[in-house]
Amino acid sequence: MRRLVYLIVVCSGLVGCGLFTPRNDFEDPAVEGTGTNDYFNFAALIASSGEKFSKLDWYELFDDQFRYVNAHLADVDYDKNEFINHLQQQQKLFSDAAVTWSNTGDFLRTQDTITLSDVSYTIQSGSTTFSGISRFIIVRSDNIWHIAFWVDEPETDPFFSRTE
Repeated sequence: MRRLVYLIVVCSGLVGCGLFTPRNDFEDPAVEGTGTNDYFNFAALIASSGEKFSKLDWYELFDDQFRYVNAHLADVDYDKNEFINHLQQQQKLFSDAAVTWSNTGDFLRTQDTITLSDVSYTIQSGSTTFSGISRFIIVRSDNIWHIAFWVDEPETDPFFSRTE
């Protein structure tokens, strides 16, 4: 009899705590301007390696020690937060931009590093076209790939380092 009472108390406690009730909680929508929809097509950078970025949110995509350098403009050297702010501005200015990456150069991979050289890009926004060649160092930490270093050599008016 004691066991029966004990079993009834435990079962009613489990039922009462809501453990078996359905949930209607949904994931919050992505914050606008963080790149969760891969606006700049960054996933294409390492697609040919058989790897993929775990998260395309810019705060996760770029390494905490990230550096962006425009090879033609000595004063353009962005850290992670400066570059993300810049990408957000570009996304607003060129809301219809379509980015195409093409890795025509060297591809070197070690266990935790992917080095890409001569990655050409074209960005079409309305009647304006931007193009250039970039080099990337992509690193893996905690099983997540991050862009750690980016050297950009724009062939036209710079897009990723526009100063407007």
